[in-house]
Amino acid sequence: VAGPHRLRPGGRHLRRNFFHGNGFSIKNWNSTCPLFAYTSADGVVEDLTIDASCTLTANYAGNSQYYGAFVGYHRGLLTNCHVNANLVASGNWGAAEPHIGALAGRVVVGKIENCTVNGDVTFDNTLVTSGEKSYFGGAVGRVSNADGELKGISVKGNVSLSSGSTYSSSNANDAFVKYGGIVGQLAGTCTDCHLTEATKKFFYGNFVYGSGDPVENHYRTQQVGGIVGEIAEGGAVSNCNNYAAVTFNQYNGEVNGASGDVSRYLYAGGIAGQIYGDLSYCTMYGSLENRSSCLQQYIGGVVGNVQATATISNCANEGANIAAGTSGLGYYQARNNNIGGVIGVVVYQASNLFEISNCENTENGDILVTGKGNNMYIGGIAGYNYNCAHTNIVNRGDVTINAEFTGLLYVAGCLASPGLNDTDAKHHFTAENVTNYAPISINGHGATIYLGGVLGRASQGTLTNICNY
Repeated sequence: VAGPHRLRPGGRHLRRNFFHGNGFSIKNWNSTCPLFAYTSADGVVEDLTIDASCTLTANYAGNSQYYGAFVGYHRGLLTNCHVNANLVASGNWGAAEPHIGALAGRVVVGKIENCTVNGDVTFDNTLVTSGEKSYFGGAVGRVSNADGELKGISVKGNVSLSSGSTYSSSNANDAFVKYGGIVGQLAGTCTDCHLTEATKKFFYGNFVYGSGDPVENHYRTQQVGGIVGEIAEGGAVSNCNNYAAVTFNQYNGEVNGASGDVSRYLYAGGIAGQIYGDLSYCTMYGSLENRSSCLQQYIGGVVGNVQATATISNCANEGANIAAGTSGLGYYQARNNNIGGVIGVVVYQASNLFEISNCENTENGDILVTGKGNNMYIGGIAGYNYNCAHTNIVNRGDVTINAEFTGLLYVAGCLASPGLNDTDAKHHFTAENVTNYAPISINGHGATIYLGGVLGRASQGTLTNICNY
């Protein structure tokens, strides 16, 4: 609010009360804390703008692990509120597990609707934590409850992350970062939320690299998506689109001059990194480039990795020309590179079939793989998956491999490896009304190649109305 008014940010808890902004703007506000640390279930913040003249810096300094420009820990209603200022998250967060977003840090049973983020959101290379888990989002760090709701949120500024962690334990596989253009992790619902045409960049890059020497990083698992990093079981994302150019640039190894496999798993997609919940009616319009050197990579134009409890339907890749340099940065190259125009990997081991329906990789969704690697699973629709029912699937994007590989190459216009080579009933698949309209080109050499216009290699499957044009 312009003028003599003084704000006491970070100390306010909004309980059973309303904060009516009445369309006013907060100007020339320099803060390292949220406007409200906490909102109760009946607290409301509405009709307020944080002006571009403000300086927003999220740092820990003994404060809460929850940071949002409006609310740190949110259980109420945030509506028609806008952040026009840039946000920078930085500094040492100690053992805290940070939840950081431009609007709110953590949403529990609350709702955020009709809000925009117009400024840039940057998690810079000075941000470091020794905590096991980090949740970063362009709008919200984490929605942790099934009753949490995000609706009608638009992020128009650039979103980028280049921070790091020094977390260390005997079980490093438990350490993770969840990072999304809208929200890092979602256990509730996210509807009609977008990275708009105004967003030029969504960057997940060198989480350990930054500027100068690499920072040691023990986040073995990285779940990164243009809309949401991870959809948790019970969570649902629908009618969300990403128009931003997406870059994954994750350095692995050579920490302070010594090799070390510190960033092994990368689950990354134009819409979602990894899903245990539901994904429907979402479209990726932006480009996608991956130059990471993680050993296990799961990259999809729409979603990187799909788990057993998930569903995916009516999703399309309209623009993600996927460029993947498998040699990437650092000491390592990809051991298993799983790339799909729509889905990188489906790992589903229940007795019934996982259903993928009404999904398309359009003529704008070409895939180009360069560099070196070991095993590669590259498909116009899906890289590696089994125990799936594929129905009404179309690929129109070119698939080109200009790479050297030492292991197996599975490449296909639609499904690179839809079934395992054994008799286990859990590893079968069905494919019905699956069509490829695009060419496949391989320029390179390696040990063994499985190539098909529609399928690369498959077993224990049933095919119906399969066409390659």
